[in-house]
Amino acid sequence: MAVGTVLLCYAIARVPREVHPLYLTFNSMLDHLLHGRFDVDPAIVGREGFAVGGRTVAYWGILPALLRLPFTLFPGWRTLDFTTGSCMVALGGMLATKLWTLRRIRRARPGLPVWLGKAMAVVLVLAGAQTCFLRFSLYQEVCLWAALWAALFVAAAVHARLLGLGRGALLVMALAAGLAMLTRVSVGIGLVETIRNRRDLRGWIGTAALPMLLIALLGAVTALVNFGRWGNPLTFADYHHYLYNAWYPDRLVRMAEQGLFNLHRVPFGLVYYFAPVWVLHGADGQLLLEATRHKWIDAAELPPSSFLLTDPLLLLLGAWAVRALQARPARAAPPSRWGSLSRRR
Repeated sequence: MAVGTVLLCYAIARVPREVHPLYLTFNSMLDHLLHGRFDVDPAIVGREGFAVGGRTVAYWGILPALLRLPFTLFPGWRTLDFTTGSCMVALGGMLATKLWTLRRIRRARPGLPVWLGKAMAVVLVLAGAQTCFLRFSLYQEVCLWAALWAALFVAAAVHARLLGLGRGALLVMALAAGLAMLTRVSVGIGLVETIRNRRDLRGWIGTAALPMLLIALLGAVTALVNFGRWGNPLTFADYHHYLYNAWYPDRLVRMAEQGLFNLHRVPFGLVYYFAPVWVLHGADGQLLLEATRHKWIDAAELPPSSFLLTDPLLLLLGAWAVRALQARPARAAPPSRWGSLSRRR
């Protein structure tokens, strides 16, 4: 992070307020990492921790902790809450990346209506992930940084689609996927799969060698962290050790009977994310699908939402843009520094 950003985040952290111990988890994680340990202070992580071999570990990726490294230069950094500043930096980076991507598309497709590009810019600023998660907390911090890496990945993919998939775009995609793995594995693995499944890579290993090496290196770091926490490089979280189970003992029973993944949960998951009618009450006074949720789901968290409800304008403008792009031929975009690097073989 730039010096100005670090100073701003430090100033925000110094604002007097009550700090929840959980929000110091990444401080504790960094402190322990600097001593070659992969655990965290049990008094800080609380019930969100996992008891493994006499130690308490967290399942969140280590990158948000590593981003706090510049703050170790300041006295008392271990007791300062950097969550708000970290979230703001991730939000700013995400927004800038998305606006850059939009600008790249507009330059490459000059036939798009001017009003459409401006409307998309307004929607990107005022809607989407950068505003839906504006409750600054440790949980949102992880999600926002993972979303930033995903946005960076998409920006590189769009750039590659417009100017050709070369080493520069692949390096950015590999870096974004690797950083996402070290932040929130559900995002990182998806991005890695996107790279791995590209058939284009088979014909030009020379171009892809460095990006592949980069993502392999970041994957090795992820495996090392997993091994240090769980004793298995392929384990990202073992919920048999989750301290929260003491408050919800039915989770262990459900896990033993159904496993961590079960296709019977998919229908409720689709309802949860696309049409959250489960929060409505039926004639019997119970929530709709309550029996299904109780049988198959550990917890259905509030508030109910769907991107169909929060982002309808973005979806509508996106569909309009796709239609407009299909109706007009592409024009080569002006060369850029990244473009020349991307085309380098």
